Formats: sequence, C-alpha cells, structure tokens
Amino acid sequence: MADIDRTAAALPAEEAGDLVVAIDGLPEGEALAAVGSLASQPRPAIIAALETLAGGARPAVAAAAIDALGRLATAEAAGALAALGERLQDREQRKLARRTLHRLVAAGVRPAAAPAPGRRPVPFDEYQLFGGLASAIDARGERIVHVALVEAAGGIVLFTALIGDEGGLREFVDRRLGRRRFAEERQELLGREWPTYIEVPAAYARFLIAEAIARAQEAHRPVPVETLPWYELIMAGRTAYERPLIYEHVDVAEIRWNPAYLEESPALLDLPELAAWGIDPDAVAPFDPEAEAQEARLVLPGQAQRQQTVTAVTRAIAALFDAPARERWRRRLEETAYVLLRRGSERNARRAVAAALALERPPGGTVLGGEPSVHPLLRALVERAFELRRHEREQRMLRRGGLWVPRAAE
Repeated sequence: MADIDRTAAALPAEEAGDLVVAIDGLPEGEALAAVGSLASQPRPAIIAALETLAGGARPAVAAAAIDALGRLATAEAAGALAALGERLQDREQRKLARRTLHRLVAAGVRPAAAPAPGRRPVPFDEYQLFGGLASAIDARGERIVHVALVEAAGGIVLFTALIGDEGGLREFVDRRLGRRRFAEERQELLGREWPTYIEVPAAYARFLIAEAIARAQEAHRPVPVETLPWYELIMAGRTAYERPLIYEHVDVAEIRWNPAYLEESPALLDLPELAAWGIDPDAVAPFDPEAEAQEARLVLPGQAQRQQTVTAVTRAIAALFDAPARERWRRRLEETAYVLLRRGSERNARRAVAAALALERPPGGTVLGGEPSVHPLLRALVERAFELRRHEREQRMLRRGGLWVPRAAE
C-alpha cells in the first residue's frame, strides 16, 4: 500500500499506466484500499488512472474508481465521469458514473469538456496497436476479431467485433482492462477447442474490422453505433493491407501449378475448423436429383442416376455460386487458410488457398482452376446438402410408415 502511495505521488501524467498496472496486480481488498487512497490527489495522472480502472474487469474496483473520481470533485474528474457515463459497457457501472457526475454538477462542479453522447472522436496519438486475435469462421461465415490498443494512461482498450462475410460488421464492443487481465483472457481464448482462436498482427485485426465496416456500408446495413468514437482510428487501417495475410506466407505460383491442392480441397470439410460448413439443404431443393423419383417411387438405373446427380450438382453450383457468393467464399477460404497455417497445418492451408484461387474471376471471365460447376470443394458442399435432404426424406418416410425406395445399386 505504501508503495502505491509513493508511486502515485511521484507519477508524471504520461505514465499513469504504471499505477494502473500496479493496482490491477493487487488482490481485490488491497486494490480497493489503493483506489480509495487516490481520492485526495487531484492530479491529471491520477484522474487518468482512475478513469482506466473504472473500465476494468473487476466490478468492485471499477465502482471504487468511480467513487474516487466523485470525491476528487474537480472539473477534470467530472469530465472523466461524463466520458465513463457514455462509454462503459456495464449498465450498472454506467449508471453509477452518471449518478456520481450528477452529484458533482449539483454541487457546482461541471465537466471540463462534456463529450457529445456516443460520438466523441478518439485522438489517434493517444493509442498504439498492441495485439490481435481472431477466431475461425463458423458455418454462417462469421468470426470474432479482437484488437488490443494501449492508451496513453497505460491501460488496454480491447475491441471485440463480430463480423460476417455477407453482412459485414454485426456487433462491436470496446472495454478497458489491465494488462494482466488482458493476458489472462488472451490465454483463455487461445486455449479453446472451439471456436479456434489464433493470434494475428494487431494491424491486420484492425484491417479486418475496417473491411467489415466497409462491407456493411456497401450493403447499406447499419454499422453499430459503438464504433462511432473509434471510427476514424479503425478506418485508418482500411488500406494497411492490399491482400489477405495468407499471401505473405505461401507461394501462390506453386499452389496454382500443383493441381493436387485443389483436387484435395474437399478433405478440408473433415477438419474441425470447417466441419460445420455447408449449404442449407433447402437451397438445393430445386435441383434435388432424387426428389421427383422419390415421390414417383421410381428407381433409375445406376448410370442414369449418376448422370442425373452430376447434372443436378452442376446446375446447383451455377445457381448458388454467382459472383458475389464466390467472392464471399473466396475470402472465407483465404482467412481460414491463415488459421490453418498458424495451427501448423500447412498442406491444408495450401488446399484452402487453392480453393480460394479457383473462385477468382479474371478479366477474361474464366474461373481459375476450371468452371465453377466443377470446383471440387463446391461440388462436395452441394453433394453434402443433397445427402442431408435424402436423409431427411428417409426419416419422414419412416415416421409416416411409408415405403422408402432405396437408390439403385451400383
């Protein structure tokens, strides 16, 4: 405790983070006492440290920091409370900050600078990129991306974004936490079996969020209002990368000239990271090769049935994977390739890149790797959807007690 007091007394304003880290490392009882002792030191560094602690992960310490700001009773402390009342994610803590500010205003202490609700821009030079994490992409084409920033006071601001390959940015949260807490959360995420998480450069994680915002805007979808204070800082990373990160780690020419990678791409669907990927069985219903035969109780000869299936798969791929869909799946495969590479599965990463490259449409109009109708991975996805529909039909027939006519023997 005496060490905390000495640190606070000697602390220059630009190094308030040292105090935050010191308090964040204390047991809760000692941390509460340390925060309380700061309420008699109305210095810029103390106010900055208390504002950071108020956004931390320990509710009791956060509440004590808000109370300490109220007891400081300065215009600067009131300004910090006003900011906390707008940006804290915890509803109760946000209400506490606003009530504390109200008491100060009633006593004649007004904020030094009242922020516009939810729209105060964040100066770039107050934050530095610190770390990035990204999850694998789920069956809906969505993933979670984290960006950690170090603020001037020394604490961590953590962005958490839910992004989709079709809808862009869906959800966004920012919160403040100490470095120890961030390290603990980082280890917990990296240790999960599902969703799989990997570390990515902080600049790339920011790029992914900026890309998702741009995608939402292009689709005329609303962007979460929580991004507004950070908008310029995030979008500054939009041009940081000219291509997905995986292409900095693989030889594209080698992948293009080795057809085995593309031919083996259906094996990707057996991996945990892609096991849930698929196409909605209802989407292939208009092309189902067995539906009419099932209803008519017909059994086609083996060769005719195989040809019917090939034709149905070709038609389904052509209809379901138009240019926008191919672009979504290409990006999904490129990002998944980097996940696989970081997890030590280099050949599978190359298979994913090959599948992504085969979805490109160059100026001449030819799809690299062949027409989309014969893309091995797309074919596997459509065939899996047909198989799911067949299984559903069998189950319905069994429940009705009807006769199920099996497919023709080979």
